[in-house]
Amino acid sequence: HIRAGTEYPDPRPFIWREFETTPRHTYHVDITPETDDLFMSFSSDVRKNVRKADEEHDYDISEGTPADVARIIRQVRQRHAEQDVDYTVPPSFGAALADELPDGSVRAYTCRQDGRLLGGLVTLEDDETLYRWQSVADLDHDIPVSDVLDWEMIQRARDRGIDRVDLVGANNRRLCGYKAKFNPDVRTYY
Repeated sequence: HIRAGTEYPDPRPFIWREFETTPRHTYHVDITPETDDLFMSFSSDVRKNVRKADEEHDYDISEGTPADVARIIRQVRQRHAEQDVDYTVPPSFGAALADELPDGSVRAYTCRQDGRLLGGLVTLEDDETLYRWQSVADLDHDIPVSDVLDWEMIQRARDRGIDRVDLVGANNRRLCGYKAKFNPDVRTYY
């Protein structure tokens, strides 16, 4: 199995070598605009949720540890099981990536209130792109955890000089509505 990046537009060499190619899609968000312009490009829902959370709730977003990576992936696995959806990423794999790859290649962002984990997301990163890899949030909580985590992740990536966020997938119809709130461009990969 080979997944080519979005900058690789010509799958013919793989076809010529008898691979089966399948066009797939992801979302890219250009995060180079000024902070206010970037924020205003998001849906009114995201903007309202982030502002309201900041005004009405006390919560903490921080970068976690490899143990947090594993914990987030365990919770993602549990959420998939509740929905009777296959999920094949072992928590130990995420923690191993965080331990073995260069510092900053794998990051866990956590949202906590009074020490309680409300949600988290795991990102992968290279010199230009942050990949929003795995995420989970307590949907029964008043804080819009996903929105505040995503906005914080984007701001921190910009501060590190990252140019874009790949929301990792635009193929799952169930998730497209959420990801579209960040005004992304659809990109094809094979």
